[in-house]
Amino acid sequence: MGQYKGVMGGIDSMMAARFTPWHYSYNEDRVSLTELTIESGHQALVMAGCDWGVNLVNMAEFMPDHLGAEDFYLALRSDKQALLGVHKERYAVIVNQVLADLADAVITAAPGANIISCGSLYEPGKQVWMLVELPPSGMKLGGREVHDRYVLIVTSHDGSLSLSVRATRVRVECMNTMSFSLGTSRADYVIRHTTNALNYVEEARRAIASANAHDLAFDHAIEQLIDTELTVANFATQVLPKVIDVRPEKDGRGQTVWDEKFAAIINAYGADHNTDIIDTAWGAVNAVNEYEEWGIKPRGQELHERQMGMLVKGDYPLTKRTLALVS
Repeated sequence: MGQYKGVMGGIDSMMAARFTPWHYSYNEDRVSLTELTIESGHQALVMAGCDWGVNLVNMAEFMPDHLGAEDFYLALRSDKQALLGVHKERYAVIVNQVLADLADAVITAAPGANIISCGSLYEPGKQVWMLVELPPSGMKLGGREVHDRYVLIVTSHDGSLSLSVRATRVRVECMNTMSFSLGTSRADYVIRHTTNALNYVEEARRAIASANAHDLAFDHAIEQLIDTELTVANFATQVLPKVIDVRPEKDGRGQTVWDEKFAAIINAYGADHNTDIIDTAWGAVNAVNEYEEWGIKPRGQELHERQMGMLVKGDYPLTKRTLALVS
């Protein structure tokens, strides 16, 4: 459940092109659906209800008698004058149009690309994303399923996220699908909210131009993992104990936790949605990632906060360990 009653996935507003988000029935009044092919970042912003600006206003204007108020600025959403965040003087706003410009750069660099989702999270729009679908690579899983390829562009207005541009394999349609992206360091760029932030946007544009070639190399790596046989039995006895460490010898809570973790990963490996990649190294990587993404209960934070942090930081230790073992 989102931050406020009646909203699923933390959605403030969004658009989805040629698909219906899983949470649509909860958020019909917040989601715009279209069958159009979206080839303009600005068009996506308008359809998503994100074509608004951000104004920085000195706190002293509202609290003139408060010592130190002049050191802080309020980030206000331009169309609603709603508070998005409170920042110190050196904070620089990266407006939503910058995401649109970067999406346009992706489309220019990869002909045939188009924007498939765009939106804001956490009322009144504290985090904003845009997702560009890259042209198909031609690779299929199990001879049938096309492996989707995207570039995610995301930022925040409350200081929780820097502007990030990264390749991903997950269609982003809410906060819970900001998910795992393997081996994308060459295509990942983080731009902090400082006074120099906008100077680096052109650098990010140039970096995006190489994302398509990098992604094709990633496809090749996946194909190799798909072609590498790894049965459930071998995965369970030879690989998984090295990923989650060996089962504790002492009876007690440690063994129970280990057994639950082991069972969750094995169940994910044999799940129906992994039928095409069962008994392959790629199936093993996906099973561990599914557990790491959804099966670990975060401490001191909400699940969506942990997932967003994992994506932005590339923090997937179990998945990376599995990848190293099976590659």
